Parts: sequence; structure tokens; C-alpha cells
Amino acid sequence: MNRLTTATLAALAAACAILPLSALADISPGKHNRLKCDDGLAFTYDLYIPRAYAEQPKKAFPAVFLLSPGANPGTMGLENWAQRNKVLLVSVNDSRNGQPSALQGKIQKSVLESVKKKVRLHPYLRFSIGASGAGMSSLAFAIAKDKDWAGVVVLIHSGNGLFAPRHCAVSFLAGEKDNVHGVSHVRRAYATTVKRGNPTHIKTFPELGHSSPPQKDIERELTWMLYLMMFTHPRVDAAARTAMMPDIEKRIEAVFGMANAQAQRNEIDALMAIPFITKARNYRKLTNARLKIAFDAANAHEDPVEKWIAFRKLLSGCPLSKVLSPRQKSLLKSKMAKLERRKTVSAEKMVFNRYAAIKQREARAAKRGRVSPRDAKRFVKEYRVLMKNFPDSRAAAEAKKDIGRLQSQ
Repeated sequence: MNRLTTATLAALAAACAILPLSALADISPGKHNRLKCDDGLAFTYDLYIPRAYAEQPKKAFPAVFLLSPGANPGTMGLENWAQRNKVLLVSVNDSRNGQPSALQGKIQKSVLESVKKKVRLHPYLRFSIGASGAGMSSLAFAIAKDKDWAGVVVLIHSGNGLFAPRHCAVSFLAGEKDNVHGVSHVRRAYATTVKRGNPTHIKTFPELGHSSPPQKDIERELTWMLYLMMFTHPRVDAAARTAMMPDIEKRIEAVFGMANAQAQRNEIDALMAIPFITKARNYRKLTNARLKIAFDAANAHEDPVEKWIAFRKLLSGCPLSKVLSPRQKSLLKSKMAKLERRKTVSAEKMVFNRYAAIKQREARAAKRGRVSPRDAKRFVKEYRVLMKNFPDSRAAAEAKKDIGRLQSQ
């Protein structure tokens, strides 16, 4: 999954100047711990080198720089992800919470400059990740390096007013039960980052406190920004993007030979998130495969109400809605109409229509990524009325989630 072939890496190499091989010593794949920075300072870093580094000796490799609030971040469980995606992992061992920002900047610079002399580091496909206070440090890393940086994953933190350069991709992952760094701060940081123009994701977890989000979500965000920046970083030119497309088309074809259904779905979703994927010659083949998975999942519901809701979301409430053909839309509407002959479904449809109307009004009222406090109170009241009048409906359960979201802003 998420593999880059020689063609893609060649395109990346063409877009940048690579250090002469004679300037770099050979380093074997695997873990290399406690490497000393070569500027005379007493800082160290760890390296994880994927197998592809030895297999492709003329290529520069993307890297993720890892930071921890307590120092010594290790590899954060990302070895397999790095292996699949042909990415270097760099653990910044000496940066920790409580240090002056100038010292953290000095440590980060020392590690980066040492790594540049140690391995074939890509000149701008560089990313940073950290949890809690290290999330803020990860943003500071990106700010200091500007056009030499590509993205930041901020875990359970808002950044405390720090914002990545506008070209950088940013992902916020946060717990809704976090009583150390509340999710409302993260949502405000997300809204401001969107306003600044960054490609930005946010995901919050209802049962998560001040602890690390699920590994699969962390890896999904890293995959998203890695492939996004390969195509959209300001230092990538049109020729490099064009050269990458054959590799993307090969990845699409490889999907259909995957035996594991969940792995196939994950790979399709990763591919569909790639910018310019619509230009691939076999893009429609990919979307049809993903739509079939969604159709099959909806049809698998035995409860007619759940089946109707799944069809409705597919028709107008998810990213796949945009790739439905007229024939597919007609088929969905026909299936929904048949289900609506049942009283339980028709009743749920009526409530869902009221719920959807509130959602639409909220969307229109949203400015700069979030609604105003005054509007939030109004919509909370509307959702509560719906819950009171239709307490057993699926829409009421969704309204409850929206109330929690609005109240935490």
C-alpha cells in the first residue's frame, strides 16, 4: 500500500538538486540509534532507513521528523508505514517540553543539518509530528524552515498560536475528553489554519483524552500530506507532476489484484485523496470499484432504516457522492423510494429532512471555518428541539453529536 516506484522517485529527483553521492557515506537500512550531531553540540538523533534507500542509491528520500514532550520519541510505531511509503524517520532526541524555544530551535537545526550530511534527504518533502507540547514544537520546526518544509501532524494540541507556513499541509488529531489541552482550542486553531489557506485536516475522537490518537489515523494523515505535497508543494513543477502520473496509474491497477478487502479499500481511499488523481486514465475504474464497496456495504444492512440512511449518505452526504454517474444516482433513488414505502423508513425520512435543514442553515452561517457563539447557541437549541420531538430517531443521535461539537468550540 502507498508505494512509490522508481518512476515517481525519479520525477521527484528531477524537481530538485540532490547532494553528490560522494558527499554522503553509505548507511544501511534499519534503525540507527543515538547518532551524534556533527556540529560539536551534545545532541543526538535516531534514524530509521527503509529498504528502498539501499535499492535506489541515487534518490533523495522524504523524511518525517518526530518529537516528544518528554524527549526520545522513538519511531512512534511508524516503521511499517515508512517502509511502505519509502520515507526516512528522524527522531529528535533532546527536544522536550519546558525548554526555551530558542534551545528547541537550536536542537532542531542541529539535527536537521546533521541528517542532511548523513543521508540523501529530500530538499523539501520534510514533515514533523509531535504530541501535546511537541505538537507546538513540530509547528515551530516548520516555521523555521518555511519552503524547505511540507507538513505537520499536530497531536492533542493546538499549537498555542503558532501556525505553519501557508503552503504546508497541517493535520490536527485531538480527543474530545482532553482535560489538559481542550478540543475547543484545537478547533479554533484548525479554523484559523483553514482561513490562512493551508491544506488542513481535523479529526476528533469522542472517547479520547490527552493521549495518542489511533495509529491508523496518524498514518492516514501522514499519507495524505505526503502525496499531497508531492503534487502541490510550491517547489514542485508541472513536469514533475506529469512524470508521476504513470506511477499513480500503476498503483490503481495494482488495487484490483489485492486479496484483502480492507487493505484494498484503504488503498483506494488513499489513492482517491491524491491531488490530480482525476487526471489518471483509469480514475473512473478506481471510483467504480470504491462505489461498489459502498453499495455492497449499504445493501448488507438488514434494518431497512439503516439501509436507507446508508443510501442517502452515499447519494448526497459523502465524498463519493461527487463521482456518482447519472445512472448510479438513479439506481440509488429507486432503492430509496422502495424502502420509503415502509412506515418506519418514511418516518425517519421526515426527521432526517428536518435535521438536514438545520445542518444546511448551520453551514450557511459558518464563517472562517466555524459558526459564531451566538449562532452556535441558536443551532444547539434547534438540535435539542429535534431530539425532544423525535428522541428515538437516528437523526436525534446525530443531533446529539452536533450539540457536543458546537458546545466545545
